[in-house]
Amino acid sequence: MKALTEMDNIDRAYLFAKLFPDQLQDITEFIKTVTDEYTKNEDFVRSVWTGDPVDIDTWYGLVANFRYRYTANGTRLYKNCRVFRDQLFDGLDALFTIDALLKYTTQARCDDELRQAIHLFFGEHKPVLVNLKFF
Repeated sequence: MKALTEMDNIDRAYLFAKLFPDQLQDITEFIKTVTDEYTKNEDFVRSVWTGDPVDIDTWYGLVANFRYRYTANGTRLYKNCRVFRDQLFDGLDALFTIDALLKYTTQARCDDELRQAIHLFFGEHKPVLVNLKFF
C-alpha cells in the first residue's frame, strides 16, 4: 500500500470507501442534498461566489456532473467502492465531492471516527471558501 502522502484523490477515496462501506450511502445521499441546495440557491450562490478555486460556471458543471452520476449509477455509487471512487473523485469532480464531504463533517450524523477519517484523507480546509448558510 502507498503512503498517504503518495496517494492521489482516487487512491484516498478507494481506501476511505473500503474502510467505511456502511457510511457510503448516507454520505452519497448527503452529497445529493448538497447538489439540491446548490441548484435551489443558484442565484444567491452566483451573487456571492469569489471565483476561488474555480469559476462559478465550472462549479455548477461539477454540480451537474454529480447529479448525472447519481442518476446514472444509482445504488452502485455506495455499494461498490470502485464506482464510488471512479465516479466521484476523478479530476475536478473530486473538488466538489471533497467540499461536500467536509460539509458532511459538520453534521451531527457524522460521528467522530468518520470525521477524523475524512479530515485525515481529504484535509480539514474546505476547497470552496464561500460561506453558504444552507449547510
